[in-house]
Amino acid sequence: MGLAGIVDALIEAPDSGWTSPETLVAATVAAVVLGAFVAWEARVDEPMLDLGYFRDRAFATSTGGMVLVFLSMFGVMFLITQYFQLVLGYSPLSSAVRFLPMAPIMVVVSPLTPRLSARFGANRTVAAGMALVATG
Repeated sequence: MGLAGIVDALIEAPDSGWTSPETLVAATVAAVVLGAFVAWEARVDEPMLDLGYFRDRAFATSTGGMVLVFLSMFGVMFLITQYFQLVLGYSPLSSAVRFLPMAPIMVVVSPLTPRLSARFGANRTVAAGMALVATG
């Protein structure tokens, strides 16, 4: 419900306005629900998400980095799909077919990540991956 509120606010804001009641209500609901989730997880004996992990700077930084990588990757996919359909006039299926080469690349590269991390260190591997995403 919290993530749905964030998504709804981000989707509706460009049309309704960032200060419109619809956007503000969705953002407020998202903040309240996510705040309640964090409060609940902090006091239960067996949390779904142990918030104590985020006290470790390496864990928090790597998690934040990966969140940024995935947000940027999916944002680019979304915008390129819109470009294919609205600017170039491709059909939805034709647009999707153009993304197919990405799947085998991810399938091949993903299993190599533990070996690369062991050899070069997790920080260098993540930094290299983020640099590839940023330049790609």
